Amino acid sequence: MRTLLSQFCDEFGAVVHPLLDPLAKSSESLASLDPGSPIRRLLPGLRDRTHQLQSLATKVEEQQAYVLIFGPLKSGKSTLMNAIAASYVSEVTTMPAYPCMVFVQHAKQRLYKLTRYDGQVEELHDAAALRMALNRAHAELVERIRQVEATGADFDPATHFPQAIRRLDVCVPAEALKDSGTVIVDTPGLYSRMKFGYDRMTREFRDTATCAIFVVKTDNLFLEQVFDEFHELLELFSKIFLVVNLDTTKRDLRPDGSLVPSLESEDPIRLIEAFENLSMSTPLKQAREEGRLKIYPADLMHAASRRLSEHFDDSQSNELEDGRQATFDGFLGDLKDYLDSDEYLVAFLGDSLRQAENLVTGLRRLLADDAVADMEARIRELEGTQAAAQQRAQAIAELREYGWAADFQSVQSDLEQASSEEEELLATKVENELENAIDEWFRETSSLKGLVETDLGNVLRDLQAEVVSTQMAALRRRIHRTPAGLPLPEQLAAQATACGLDLQAIGKNAVDLIDGGSALEHAEIPLHKAPIPVKKGIWDWILFRGVDKVRTRLLGAKGEHRLTRSQKQKRIGSAGQSYMQLEATQTAHEFLHRSMPRLADWLTQSYAHFGVKMVLEQLEFAAAQAQQELEQAQQELAKVAALSASLRALNDELGSAEDSLETLSDRYAATDPSQLELEVEEAAVEEGDAEAEAEADIELESAEAEVDQETKAEVGEVPHEG
Repeated sequence: MRTLLSQFCDEFGAVVHPLLDPLAKSSESLASLDPGSPIRRLLPGLRDRTHQLQSLATKVEEQQAYVLIFGPLKSGKSTLMNAIAASYVSEVTTMPAYPCMVFVQHAKQRLYKLTRYDGQVEELHDAAALRMALNRAHAELVERIRQVEATGADFDPATHFPQAIRRLDVCVPAEALKDSGTVIVDTPGLYSRMKFGYDRMTREFRDTATCAIFVVKTDNLFLEQVFDEFHELLELFSKIFLVVNLDTTKRDLRPDGSLVPSLESEDPIRLIEAFENLSMSTPLKQAREEGRLKIYPADLMHAASRRLSEHFDDSQSNELEDGRQATFDGFLGDLKDYLDSDEYLVAFLGDSLRQAENLVTGLRRLLADDAVADMEARIRELEGTQAAAQQRAQAIAELREYGWAADFQSVQSDLEQASSEEEELLATKVENELENAIDEWFRETSSLKGLVETDLGNVLRDLQAEVVSTQMAALRRRIHRTPAGLPLPEQLAAQATACGLDLQAIGKNAVDLIDGGSALEHAEIPLHKAPIPVKKGIWDWILFRGVDKVRTRLLGAKGEHRLTRSQKQKRIGSAGQSYMQLEATQTAHEFLHRSMPRLADWLTQSYAHFGVKMVLEQLEFAAAQAQQELEQAQQELAKVAALSASLRALNDELGSAEDSLETLSDRYAATDPSQLELEVEEAAVEEGDAEAEAEADIELESAEAEVDQETKAEVGEVPHEG
């Protein structure tokens, strides 16, 4: 049967359900961002409202009646749940429970669902597994609370420990809850050290549940602190049931030492009267007088035991003459009557609409946070970073394809020119060094071979080093004038700079890597092969020896004979010395002329080798860096863009939801509560009858107005007597 109430639930679901997907996507996108991202601060609030909206959607869709149970620790809340449900839905132990909301509802199969603050849901089918999971979660929670409190901060599970359990759903076969759609909500015990977020958890039911049950033991009934939080409940809920949990097994001691039933066992009404007269605060009395607060003394343990007993039947009611169970049954009957009343149905519609409107408004306010605008600015920044990285990657690719070797080798002309300009000076210098070396040779005892290989060889080696030094200086001057001394096109030079290529440093480092000594080649002035003029001795004349044979006998075939100073002066003399100097100088000049281009080429190739290698290494590093920046920007951009799209979609849905909720509120605000349970067609007929009656009244008023108008006109036509 389709009633106005079910029609409202369908229409309400059509408004709320479209919000859940963009909410889930937005939460998922937020969670994927770096923990240091400013917009991540919206995540706890978004998850919180998502959870509330999902719970609200389920509540309306299944027409669930939420009944909240409050009270101090060990006051009997769990026992009351068992008694109401007539099913064992919660363990009654001496250990405090995990500080989360517990939702108990009917289901064909037993199922436990743990919902965490981060939105993760874990399903368990075994009570032992649930106990282990809660014990483990409890230990983790305690440790995390200690860590946060050590920093001086107030612990908030949504922020500090999103893995904490927010809600436990206990789905069990409970026929007593099935027909009414009642969902019993057990709240964390008051005065618990882990009462974090208690106000938030209870106040979120301000527009979800219209009635609450406050459980208190008789031992605590007269303690003022017990009712400190109770006063807040008076403001939050339109109907409150105060259940005073009796212990009818208590005994009082008489003067004669005998034990008799206690007052709360014999006459609990007197106990309640004493509470009303001595301890009840003015707000509680006012709520009692207004009918919003009712008080029920009941032995909850006995009531739960009776309702859970498989052997319970009507015959047991004879044992309840003391009224213990009658009081609980009266409470249960009043609770059921309220949940079946028109008052509750009106509250159900109004509360559902009000909570949805509050959640939509809260989400709108959340999306107006500065972090959202900062996120959009971050998107533009990331798009710029991505474009820059792509451009840099393209520029690097072009630079890697460029012919760097040719540009590095272009320095060779400068090197040759520099050494050419110094050639005359170098020639004069080497000429003096050769003359000094030969003069020194004539003043000591040594072989010609020693002169050639050591002294004259060193002169040629030093000459090459001078050429290398001259060319290196020229290379450094060129590097100083232009980056690395390269004739780069202007655009390419700009690309190189933009890509972080430091050509100036590359040029300097490349020069520093060049080992000029490795360019020096071994060279000789072969005087031992030259026709050095020598003087013949007496025996040379007597034996008719030729000059070549005389020279060989004197110097050795390879110049290896050691000659004394006198032998050199007597047999070679000044003529031979002049010849040696002339021959050495000429050979050195030729060697210098050959060495300058050779050394310039060697130095150019070495510089190009190191320079190109360093350029490519830096480009490879820059390419990897650009690729990394591009990937990071793309990854973050994809996440942030997905979040932005989700938030925009959510914002659009919120706008539509606002309009739709306003329409629903207007449509159902004037609905007669008695029509909510009628079939849609029947309600429409009654509504049509009311509209028809209103239209008839309007037509009657219109007809009367016309008659009155005609009467006035006729009077106006009568001539006045003069």
